[in-house]
Amino acid sequence: PPHPNATAPPGTMDTTAEAPSPAASSICNVSHGEKLPEEFAKRIPTSDSEILKFFLCFLVDNGLAGVPVYVNGGYVRDLLLGKTPDDLDLTLCLKECPAEVTVASLLDAMGKYIAKKPECGFTEFKNATIVSNEVKDKHLDTYKAHFTNKDGVKTEVDVMPTIGEEKYSEDSRTPTRDQRGSPEEDALRRDLTIGALLMRVTRRHGSNGGDLGSGTDMLQFELLDFYGGVEDIRQGVLRSPCPVGRDLADVQKAVLRTEEATKLAAALGIDSLPAPEAVQILWWGKVLMDDPLRVCRALRFAAKFRFSLHPSFWKAVPFALEPLQTKVAGTRKNTEYQKIGGYGFQACCEFFELAFTRTFGPGDGDLRLAAALLGGQDEKSKVKMLSKVRAFDLELFRSYASALRPDGSSSCPGAPELVGGLMAAAIAATEFEGGESTIAEFSRACDGMCVSNAMREAGLAPLNASLNMAAAPAPPNALDRRVAEAVVLSVEELGRHVQTWEAMQSCKSRAPQRRNFALALLHR
Repeated sequence: PPHPNATAPPGTMDTTAEAPSPAASSICNVSHGEKLPEEFAKRIPTSDSEILKFFLCFLVDNGLAGVPVYVNGGYVRDLLLGKTPDDLDLTLCLKECPAEVTVASLLDAMGKYIAKKPECGFTEFKNATIVSNEVKDKHLDTYKAHFTNKDGVKTEVDVMPTIGEEKYSEDSRTPTRDQRGSPEEDALRRDLTIGALLMRVTRRHGSNGGDLGSGTDMLQFELLDFYGGVEDIRQGVLRSPCPVGRDLADVQKAVLRTEEATKLAAALGIDSLPAPEAVQILWWGKVLMDDPLRVCRALRFAAKFRFSLHPSFWKAVPFALEPLQTKVAGTRKNTEYQKIGGYGFQACCEFFELAFTRTFGPGDGDLRLAAALLGGQDEKSKVKMLSKVRAFDLELFRSYASALRPDGSSSCPGAPELVGGLMAAAIAATEFEGGESTIAEFSRACDGMCVSNAMREAGLAPLNASLNMAAAPAPPNALDRRVAEAVVLSVEELGRHVQTWEAMQSCKSRAPQRRNFALALLHR
């Protein structure tokens, strides 16, 4: 069934979906198990088509014609949104293969295969793991394959098996995985339905198994949408996949693993909800608890596509707030925020509005995301976070943000400067429990996220400049008095002029936005 957009309360992020592109207007005609229409398939770059045909030929020639090849994740989503996709990700279903057949063994054989078959069109092939020692210890089979074709075009492809059940420990975001899963199980482990879409790649009927052909003419793509991702794209909504038809009691057993989680579910009123709604909330809670960074990713995709967060998100996210503060490195959070900054001024403003204004949770519902989002584990694994938000002045934030808006007469700030300035504006418009200063709160959040000097300076420079302008001027000396007399100013007026000039110089930016922000803070 369709999932209606969440109704955003006043002052929250405007997540109205962007109008679909002409190609995306036909998305209503694509359903689970159907062939991808040509208008979408033709958007696949030729270099990617060459790789897809190569994989099919390689498997056939190695006696593995029955191994399904899938394109997954954001690549499929972008196709359905009418965009030209990039970042090709493939999964191979090895469920029916002998144990010795792994992604690693297949990629190891590809280099020799390419050398013996120049008609493939590739001149070079390399593969490398993209995982840490911790991941290796958990026997994860994840590789990045590097292809170079005869025209010198280099393409990187992430290759994995279809994953079954994932098991997470309490202190790690890296799971132990069953690498012999089904496509449906693989889709269920994704954090959002719009990223849980798969396309099975096959040759068109009648094409020669060893014929590489050209373009996508010899390929066909079957869309697999197990969890309603197409409908969610159509509705412009972000939602987690959840197991279809699974008994609520089984989901409760899998998700509510501690007494605290059980009590939280009761406090949120999940027990009294209809079973399908409760399953959706609890499973999304599990998804977020397993990897709390997915909270940040959901907000990033809301900013990127201007999609709504499904109402169940706000019931699920309380389960992940504590691990979001303690389990996720601040640098990983900051990576997500820099991407939001790359989407532009308006998207970044709306992200901070949502983080600071949207209240949720049990009881009076006084929880806000900001205190869990901004900060994290620093380089020494020490948790440094914002204090709990007591009140947020939305209109004040917007007035500060307007001072930071690029005016068109100067170059737009980079993502670090934009995120740093707007984060400082949001913190300056906030009353925190504990009563620490804006600078102290901003600095602690920056420390927890290990931000760049550019991002830190974008916030601290105007904050310090406003304080310097508001401070009492230094006592005048004899030279000050003579200069004041020469320019027909009082000593006090001259002192204020000099003080303001020095503070403005400290903003260290050719663009006027930081100085405008400092003046807006001073007026407050």
